[in-house]
Amino acid sequence: QLEDHIVRNRQLIRCTVNIMEKGENFLRNMSHSLIFAILTKFEKTFMLDDLITWVRHEEIDLEAAKARSFEKPVLIDFYSDTCMPCKVLAPQLEKLAEERGFELLKAYSKIEPSLAGALSVRGVPFLVLYHKGEIVLDAGRMVGEVEVALDKIEWKK
Repeated sequence: QLEDHIVRNRQLIRCTVNIMEKGENFLRNMSHSLIFAILTKFEKTFMLDDLITWVRHEEIDLEAAKARSFEKPVLIDFYSDTCMPCKVLAPQLEKLAEERGFELLKAYSKIEPSLAGALSVRGVPFLVLYHKGEIVLDAGRMVGEVEVALDKIEWKK
């Protein structure tokens, strides 16, 4: 009964994570069968750290991101915590976003499979840049590709 309640109530999982962060290892001490039941109900195949990432992750509304791209470009960075190129790319993208003034959204590939499917993400890192509601960079994997796409649309901060 508890596991069904947790599955239905994302807020309870957030509270549990907050308790854990305050030094009480409640979530880490949960039985493996309960954690497995939670993950199985979510039809996800990831570990406890991924569950914590999922709880903190803000889901990306693709239509809202497209709408915001009329004001300034929106770059969606699909990543995974286990991807070394993603870890190298992240600070470079953050710096470029600050310098060039575009919006950077992070999409954890394991957590947003429907978004990844909608944009035909084939691996990580995977970059998609929207401008004026249209994709101007698809399947980018390097900062240089983002800079070239921004130059093509003549976007400067």
